[in-house]
Amino acid sequence: AGATSEPLRKPVHVVLLGDSTLDNKGYVKEGKCVTDHLRDLLNQGDDVKERKNKVTLVAQDGSVLQSLVQKQIPKIPRGATHIVVSAGGNNALKYLSVLKSNATDVHSALLKLREVQRKFSKEYSAMLEAVMKLKLPTLVCLQYAPKVEHFAQFKAKQEAMEVA
Repeated sequence: AGATSEPLRKPVHVVLLGDSTLDNKGYVKEGKCVTDHLRDLLNQGDDVKERKNKVTLVAQDGSVLQSLVQKQIPKIPRGATHIVVSAGGNNALKYLSVLKSNATDVHSALLKLREVQRKFSKEYSAMLEAVMKLKLPTLVCLQYAPKVEHFAQFKAKQEAMEVA
């Protein structure tokens, strides 16, 4: 059973930015990838032919936050109305070595983790700021930080952490 909602009044053009979370066609053996699911959802209903809703996949498997800003944002087509972002997993993967490294004591281990958090936070914040400059309705998928509240609260927390 699917969710029902009011039909969309105007055509929308959703652009997907990020990594393999959205660019998952290569990982889907049977069934539909995220792009196809979203396209189907946006084009349900009796007035499908009149709406012409679009989904553009700009996300690319393996992308890191910096490539989203430098390579994906410039590829957003004119006429985009909404953005969906899911990114950061590949950045997080590059920091796994810190968890495997030796530490002489708990304090030094925590300092290493704090440095990783600061780097990731800086990279993620830069990506969010670049996306927000588009001034389009944006959905940010936060599978790596699921308890982040509203964007303004997120920014306040990040700034407070940087001061600490």
